[in-house]
Amino acid sequence: MDDCNCIPAPGRISRFSPDEVIFYGIALTGHTGVTGFQNLVGGTQYDRHSPPRVELTGGGGQGARARAEVNAAGAVTQITIIDSGFGYNNPPTVVIDPPGAGGVQATAAAQIGAIGYANLNIEGPWDLRVEGFKAGARAGRQLQIIAAYGYAFEGHCYRFDKPRIFAFEGEDGDDRHIGCGFDLDPPRSNPPAWYRAWRVKSNTRVIELNVSVDDVQKLVLDANLPGRRPPNTYRSDMQMAHRGGRLTGP
Repeated sequence: MDDCNCIPAPGRISRFSPDEVIFYGIALTGHTGVTGFQNLVGGTQYDRHSPPRVELTGGGGQGARARAEVNAAGAVTQITIIDSGFGYNNPPTVVIDPPGAGGVQATAAAQIGAIGYANLNIEGPWDLRVEGFKAGARAGRQLQIIAAYGYAFEGHCYRFDKPRIFAFEGEDGDDRHIGCGFDLDPPRSNPPAWYRAWRVKSNTRVIELNVSVDDVQKLVLDANLPGRRPPNTYRSDMQMAHRGGRLTGP
């Protein structure tokens, strides 16, 4: 391991299990929003061409919006989230507008869960939002979405070449196990968004979110056909590079 550019992990976190990894980073899961609906009773005599309005009220949060879908028989068959909102302590009340005279009003119950946010562009308002587990998380565990800057394994610390965004089910990050150079005093202006550590087993299922922000020229045109080229030759160069314009094929 002499050529791994690693440093020993601090003693206070050196009690590693053989299959344990410690992520170091910043938590992005900072809000709770509406993540789904359950117990839908579709009602009757709704107009499929003019679905009823769905209103979400209460729960301590704000901003959640949803729309209903109606089938040919006049029943609400699905409620789709438009905006999960944020800040909900309890599931908001779902109110579906009633149908015309003689119809039965549809009902449903909302579910809430962790919502993670990652800012994609410090110069603008773009955000990445990831919905958490809708139901069934084990006690004491929830969706963790983190920007990881490094990790420790088998008593040594390693740095990523750039921050990597991971989502996984686990316990909240702990600031008592910070090490590997991340145990710095937080700035007084924004202490919640400071370094934490997450201890996970090496077989924990993890989703990595790869996000890039740039203009189309760099992210699509140049990335798909690297190298310099004369203007207005993209199509011909693409045909030569991808066998007659096909991205895949024999």
